[in-house]
Amino acid sequence: MQRLRGLLFTLMLLCTGWTAAASTYSVTATRIAANFYQLANSNIMLKTKFCFEFARSSAAVLSMNSGLGFSDGQILFQSGTTCEVAGAYTASSSVTAGSYSALLSYETQSFFSDSLQRAIFQTDPLCLALYTGRTSFTLDATGATYQYGSKIGTLLFPSYSYPPSCTLVGVYFLTDLSYSATAPAPVLSKLDTSLLGAYGIFVTAVSDTAATGYWVVVPGGSAQPSKTQVVSGIDASGKAFAVRGSAKMTAGATTQFVVTDLTPNTPYSFYLVAQNAAGQTSNGVGLDFKTSAPLTPTIKLQKIKVDAVRSSNAVLTISADKDSEAHWLVLPASAAIPSVMQVLQGADAAWTPSPLRGYGPLKANTPTNYVLSGLQPGTTYNVFAATSTANEFSDGLYAVLTTPGSDTAAPTRIKPETGWWWSPSEGGRGYSLESNADGKLYFAGFMYDSAGSPVWYVSWLLPDPATGFYTGDLQYYQGGQTLQGSWRAPIGPSNAGKVTLMPLSDRKATLKFESSNFVTQTTNIERFPIVSDGLAQPPVAGNPQTGWWWNPNEGGRGYFIEVQGGTAFIAAYLYDEGGKPNWYITQNALVAANAYQGALSLYGKGQTLGGLYASPVVTNANAGAVIVQFSSATSGQLILPGGITVPIQRYAF
Repeated sequence: MQRLRGLLFTLMLLCTGWTAAASTYSVTATRIAANFYQLANSNIMLKTKFCFEFARSSAAVLSMNSGLGFSDGQILFQSGTTCEVAGAYTASSSVTAGSYSALLSYETQSFFSDSLQRAIFQTDPLCLALYTGRTSFTLDATGATYQYGSKIGTLLFPSYSYPPSCTLVGVYFLTDLSYSATAPAPVLSKLDTSLLGAYGIFVTAVSDTAATGYWVVVPGGSAQPSKTQVVSGIDASGKAFAVRGSAKMTAGATTQFVVTDLTPNTPYSFYLVAQNAAGQTSNGVGLDFKTSAPLTPTIKLQKIKVDAVRSSNAVLTISADKDSEAHWLVLPASAAIPSVMQVLQGADAAWTPSPLRGYGPLKANTPTNYVLSGLQPGTTYNVFAATSTANEFSDGLYAVLTTPGSDTAAPTRIKPETGWWWSPSEGGRGYSLESNADGKLYFAGFMYDSAGSPVWYVSWLLPDPATGFYTGDLQYYQGGQTLQGSWRAPIGPSNAGKVTLMPLSDRKATLKFESSNFVTQTTNIERFPIVSDGLAQPPVAGNPQTGWWWNPNEGGRGYFIEVQGGTAFIAAYLYDEGGKPNWYITQNALVAANAYQGALSLYGKGQTLGGLYASPVVTNANAGAVIVQFSSATSGQLILPGGITVPIQRYAF
C-alpha cells in the first residue's frame, strides 16, 4: 500500500507545475466509450467533455495546454469535430500486486474516476455497475496496469451494490502532454524478467518512444529511490548504487537490461526510469525478485565442430544429450572468454551483444548444423556454444575457426523447397518460400509488431554467387484491403532491414535478420510438416499447387496455400482496419481433393522481428469461415467471411 500511495503522490506532485504553452501532436484516436478515446501506439487515453465523435481509428490533431485534468486542450478529428479534452491519462506499470482503496465516481459504462488519486479505472465492457463511492480493488500481479484489455485485477463494490464486483482491465493516471518538446515523455510498460539466476537477472521493458533506460538494484527492503536518483545512479545521500546501468531503448521494441554481480539466495528490488533526448522522464517502474541457489549443468554438450570453412562463412555442428535449444556466438580469438550465461544470451564477456550469434533447436543425440556468416577473410575466431531448456542448461564448449584469405572454389548452390518453413523452437511465427525459374526466392514472414498485432514482411531473395546464399531487403506494406473490405491499393513498400537465407539442404536453412533497430538475429528454420508425415506424401490429383495465390485485380494482398496428406495450411496476407499489415491462418482437412472449408484464426502478442521469443496467443479463434473451390491446380474461387467471393489464381513470379 505504501508503494502505491508513494507513486500516486509523486504523480500528483507532477501535475501541479506544468507549463502553459500548448503542444500539438498528430495522433490516431479510437473511441472506447462515451468521452473516452485511446491514442494508437501508446498507453495514453483521453477524457473529453460532451464529445459525440464516434471515431474508429481516426486521424486527429491533439493540442494540449495544461495537465490539471479540467480544460487541458482540444482534439480535432478528421471529420471536422472538435472536442474539449478534460485530461490525458497514462497506463502505469509501477503498481505492485495487492489490495487497495479508491473513491470512485461513475463516468460511463466500464469507466470510473478517482479524483483524489487522479486516476481512471477501466473495467470489462460487460460491467453494469453504476456505483459511486468508496470501494476497493485488487491487482493480480506486479507489472503493467494495462494489458491490451486482458484481466489485471478486480473492482470490489460494497455488498449492497450490483454487481458485487467487475473485472479490472486498466488503471490510468493523469499525465501531462503540454511539454514544449515535439513528443510526450516516454511511457514504460511490459516490465518482466527472464533467466533469473544465482548471480544475475535479465529484465525486459518497452518504451513507447526512443529513450535511455536507467536502472538500479537495491537490497530487498531498502527504501525506494526517486526517479531522479535512479537516472543519476545515486541514493538520497549522494552515494552511487553498487549495481546500476543504462541502455538505449528503441520506440516500441523490447529492451533487455542485464544485471550482474548479485549474491545467490538474496532478495533485491529493481527500479527503471526512461529519459528522452529532451530530458523528459517516464513513469518509474520496479519489481522485486530473489536470486536462486547456484545451479549445476544437467545437459551434456556432446560436440561442437566447424567445417566447410570459406573466407566469409562456415558450417557449425552442435549436438547434446537432451532436446534443447542451442545458442552460439563467434568472437575474435583475442576476446575474453564469455560465461555460459553470456553465450546463452549471445553476449561477450562484457555483456555486449555479438553481431555474430544465433540459435536453434536440437534433438537429443542428433548433430545439427548452423551456418556462420559475416566472417572476415584470413581471421581467427573462437566459436562458443551452450544449450538450454526452460529449466536446464549445459556447460560450454568452443572451437577455433580460421578463415582463408580467399576462396578457390565456387560454393554449392542449394535450392530450397517451395512451401511453409518454421523454427520448431519458435512456434507461432513462420515463413513461406517460393522459388522461380530464375533462381530467385520470394520470401514472406508472419510475425508480430511491438503492440502485439500480427504483421507480415516480404522480400525478393536474390542468389549470391560468391556465398551460395539468398539475400534481399525486408519490406512491408500498409493501408491495403481488409478481410471483408472493398479493395484499396496498399502503400509501400517500406524497408524494415535485410534478410538472408543460408541453405543447409533443400529442407533446412539458417535465417538471418539485420536492421539498424535491433541486434542481428539468426535462427535455424526447416520445412513445416502440416501433418506428421505430410512432407513424405506426394501431391494428389486435383490438389492446388503449393505457393502464392492472388486476384490480379486486387494487388497488395495474397494467399499462400500448401496441401500435405489431404490437409491444407492457408495464410491470408491482408491489412487491419488501421491499415497495418495483418495475417490470418486456417488449417483443416480438405473436404475433397479440390475443395477446402475452415475457420480463419488470428494470433497476437508473439515474437517481434528483432525481439526475444514470446509465445503468441489466439486473439480470435474464429474470424469467420473461408471456403476455397479449386477449378484446376492453378485457379479457383475463394469465399471469405460475409460471403465475399474472390477469384484467385497462382501467382507467376
